[in-house]
Amino acid sequence: MAEEGKIKGASSKASHRLSLRKRKRNLIWRARMEKILKEKDKKDLSQIYSILDKAAKAGIIAKNKANRLKAKIAKKIKSKAGAKISQPTSPPGLAAGRPGKKPVKRKRAKVAPKKEKKTE
Repeated sequence: MAEEGKIKGASSKASHRLSLRKRKRNLIWRARMEKILKEKDKKDLSQIYSILDKAAKAGIIAKNKANRLKAKIAKKIKSKAGAKISQPTSPPGLAAGRPGKKPVKRKRAKVAPKKEKKTE
């Protein structure tokens, strides 16, 4: 890290102080996140989700990364518990994802017939 004496300009010094504060905050959040993720077996899923959502909201990690981590942790915990995740299946003849409804038939777009050119 650069020392304050080597940085010239008031604006540069102020932004450097700000970056140091943000770095300290980010390190604290990361340490808290890593601690909770290591102890995921002992923690409740809601606590893990909460800390990841808060870290994403604070900008420590991206929102999508938080979602990926939550899915990964939930999958590991469920596999350790022996619970199998099964996909719902629809009975034959019915469209998947639309229980009790017939498959949708798509209509073709009507195309106007081509006009013939008159040649004289």
